[in-house]
Amino acid sequence: MLDGEIIDTAVDQVVETSGLEVTVPSDPQDGITFEPESGEASTVGLPFADDAELVDGDQSAVYDNGNGSSTVPLVKEDGVIQIITTIADESAPVAYAYPLDLPEGGELSLLDDGGALVLDSLGAAVATIDAPWATDADGSAVPTYYAAVGDSLVQIVAHGPGDAYPIVADPRISFGWAVYYNYSKSETQTYAKYTPYGTISAGVCPFLQLGTPVAVAVCVAALEGVATSIDQTFNSAAAQGRCVQISLPYYPSPATAAIQMRWKVVSC
Repeated sequence: MLDGEIIDTAVDQVVETSGLEVTVPSDPQDGITFEPESGEASTVGLPFADDAELVDGDQSAVYDNGNGSSTVPLVKEDGVIQIITTIADESAPVAYAYPLDLPEGGELSLLDDGGALVLDSLGAAVATIDAPWATDADGSAVPTYYAAVGDSLVQIVAHGPGDAYPIVADPRISFGWAVYYNYSKSETQTYAKYTPYGTISAGVCPFLQLGTPVAVAVCVAALEGVATSIDQTFNSAAAQGRCVQISLPYYPSPATAAIQMRWKVVSC
């Protein structure tokens, strides 16, 4: 079910959420369009769009791919798009391609942890894609990974005899409306040694460059309730020899940083 506010369902499903307008099309060939309040619109294509058909659109779009698989895009309240693929039986394909609207001069970069980044022409991350997963009907993991084929992200789901169908898999994409801040390994190790308050006051708010000292102070006050969670993320990353990534929408408000921010451990 779409988590945002549906404002137009006459043809396409248009969802407003987190300063972003997301259009889930009735025609899968149109792809999913993301239009932020500031910046250019972007599109993520759907697998087998030339043959897929919309079979249900009351609550969320369901596309029958005509090959033993179906696709259901879900828009989350934080603007993340989760594109769920259901594999009905062994006849379904193992490869599912998502054409991406890359920035001019940009590229799709695969990460060691299994996820991916969309990079602009300067090498800055403008989108993040979580590591893939796939689970069969018994709850067992099915081997899966991403491949980069031109401008397309391709999820390979190595299903077959011995798996319990249906199998569910998905990419989870934050595309085109957020800024991603990546801490180096040394920075992660440094801030992991701080107290939770020290982590946000010295390691997070100044790093996000939210402007004046007053804005930084407001950011610190806003993040106090989640300081322990952020600090634990730095501690976990440092213990694993990995790094921390923080994401924020374009032009974030320091006063609402606690609900706008996302933080996680990443490879580096």
